[in-house]
Amino acid sequence: IAASASSDTVVNLDVYEVAAVSREVLKATETTISCVISGLSDATATVSWRTKTGDEVTGENFTPVQGTQAGGAQTSTLLVKGPAVSIDTPYTCRVTSGSIAASASSDT
Repeated sequence: IAASASSDTVVNLDVYEVAAVSREVLKATETTISCVISGLSDATATVSWRTKTGDEVTGENFTPVQGTQAGGAQTSTLLVKGPAVSIDTPYTCRVTSGSIAASASSDT
């Protein structure tokens, strides 16, 4: 059997960083928290906001915004309305690749 020609395949490794921006607010005060994703290539990251138990944040007291990628950075926000601000509560920003569907997520 004759040796076949070699073949090169280019695989891009897209690496990004995520930073959470915490807030301290008065009880029952509406606030917005944010998650800044930097080092992005062309695609917008997919962001979901999670509770401390890992469930996705839902309901009328929350407004998550994905944000859009511009210049390699994206800021996603979560508006938490006053009725949901009653005790100290951690929220997690879960980021996955916007271009690679099977990519692992990063929680911050």
